[in-house]
Amino acid sequence: MARLRSPNYPALSLPAAIERVRTLHKVEGRNSTPREAIVKHLGFGSLNGASLTALSAISKYGLIDSTGDGEARVSDLAMRVIYPHDASERQAAIEEAAFRPALFQEIKDKWPDRPPSDESLKPYLVRKGFSEAALDQVIRFYRETIDIVQDGRIGHDSPSREPSKEEPMHTSSHAAAPAAPPQTSMTLPPGRPFKLAYDGVALSGYVSLKSTRDINKLIGYLNAQKNYIDETMEDEAFDEANETDQ
Repeated sequence: MARLRSPNYPALSLPAAIERVRTLHKVEGRNSTPREAIVKHLGFGSLNGASLTALSAISKYGLIDSTGDGEARVSDLAMRVIYPHDASERQAAIEEAAFRPALFQEIKDKWPDRPPSDESLKPYLVRKGFSEAALDQVIRFYRETIDIVQDGRIGHDSPSREPSKEEPMHTSSHAAAPAAPPQTSMTLPPGRPFKLAYDGVALSGYVSLKSTRDINKLIGYLNAQKNYIDETMEDEAFDEANETDQ
């Protein structure tokens, strides 16, 4: 029996998409680059379900532009995010990217005053055709994207950091022990937001852990993401593979 597929949505949060396009720019600048090379720069071995999903999500946020013949490059919008002239330009670019995906713009139009609660959002997504299996993933990516729109936190590991200055994805400038290994430098005061990144095509976002309940929620999210990828992303990715060529 054919699997029910959910409507299109960016299968990455905006923070994760920005980290990927930042990595691409470090290697290729704004060169027009074959998709096969792009995905290798992002840590994938080849064009496959997972890598095409990542490219599709980055494209949905407007962070890469197709240049034809199966090639793409870092977009003007992405440059305003990662190398802005000032904080206001950066924030405006983040907001523009966040609502490029049609689904996120539709949610904004329906709830213009403030983002909806999960209890309101879930039935809305189901009525739009999303499967139960996809709901947690969609909502998580939406929340992470809205978070950086609301507080301008993308790339801010401390209030004193220069917005356009790049830092490795795994560092945290207010970690308690500077000499700690990058993957474990999370000795932060309870509740203090920190960036969570993963090199094997980075899981990237901002996390604030105030209790063991928060930690359990994070673990639950990771498990849900793993299950969702196993069950759906391979099937859906190839249907979206041509988006970066349009």
